[in-house]
Amino acid sequence: MKILVIEDNIGLSELICDLIEDIGFTVEKSFSAKEAIEFLKIESPRILILDYGLPDMNGQELLIELNNLNIPIPPFIVSTGHGDERIAVEMMRHGARDYIIKDSNFLDFLPEVIKRVDREIENENKRFQAELELQKKNLELSELIALKDKFFSIIAHDLRAPFSGFLGLTEVLSEQYNALSLEEIRDFGYSLKESALNLYKLLENLLEWSWIQRHAMLFNPNNQNASEIIDQNIDLLSQIAKDKSINLIKSYYPNIDLFFDSEMLNTILRNLISNAIKFTPMGGIVEVGIKQVFINMQYETCFFVKDFGVGMSQEKIENLFKLAKQITSLGTNNEKGSGLGLILCKEFVEKHGGKIWVESEVDKGSTFYFTIKDKDKY
Repeated sequence: MKILVIEDNIGLSELICDLIEDIGFTVEKSFSAKEAIEFLKIESPRILILDYGLPDMNGQELLIELNNLNIPIPPFIVSTGHGDERIAVEMMRHGARDYIIKDSNFLDFLPEVIKRVDREIENENKRFQAELELQKKNLELSELIALKDKFFSIIAHDLRAPFSGFLGLTEVLSEQYNALSLEEIRDFGYSLKESALNLYKLLENLLEWSWIQRHAMLFNPNNQNASEIIDQNIDLLSQIAKDKSINLIKSYYPNIDLFFDSEMLNTILRNLISNAIKFTPMGGIVEVGIKQVFINMQYETCFFVKDFGVGMSQEKIENLFKLAKQITSLGTNNEKGSGLGLILCKEFVEKHGGKIWVESEVDKGSTFYFTIKDKDKY
């Protein structure tokens, strides 16, 4: 830890520096206010030993000049040959930690004064760090409360809606089946299937998200064929796409080996592809692919899911991956969602050391990108 001695008396300056080094500090010297200002522009020592009566300006004038130059003033101890209490009071008003007279006891008192001031600074730093830690804990607590509120909101609202529809349909089928035509029964069956699928997807996301929050979800990456995982998810969602006459296009080579957790990658792709289908109009196109992108001076493997649907505003993009600020939107066929899927995607991508982002324009569509780090970069 460094102390700057601002003292114009060369002999006294040397004696002060020797004393300071003897108690374990490193020392720098300035013989004028001008020299001190130039030093303080570059470095900020732990303590200043400031001679009040410098040749080019007094101690008070130096402090004023430092303030005018917006140079931070370290904790300082004032030394002076003047036994004037008014100077002491004035310098203490400007922030001096102590005031010491250059009399016969000066060199005896100075080391103890420095050590006391150093202890004060250390205690202040500890209090400051404790306050920062408290603020951090309060922020984490606020985020946890927001997560809890969002979780219960999803359970209370988003689970109730599909259950209500499900129960309503089953009630009609059970009480009026004799009065329904085969076509009506088929339509009811299709609606039941849609409600069940939406309910299952929501429950699956809720469970996975809760596992993450409790750190109970295992991360088991290994070398696998990424293109096969995409194929599986396209096959899984092909019927939903077909129901909206949406063409799912593959844009990748058949054998791409990467290091990843297959369950997490499945969840990421399932959510992104189903969202793209949700926000694409009847007869539209959704493209799913893998390509190499140049990021941070190196090429990385990047997955993408592109649609030509409704798109998003910049405001919505900024809040897209924030659980506490989720704003869900209806799909082009009034499909509902919880907004939780994208939060899962972000968590799982970051678990792989990657990054997820989106490019979107209202009425022109959206493209979601995410990267997965190589094995040795986790």
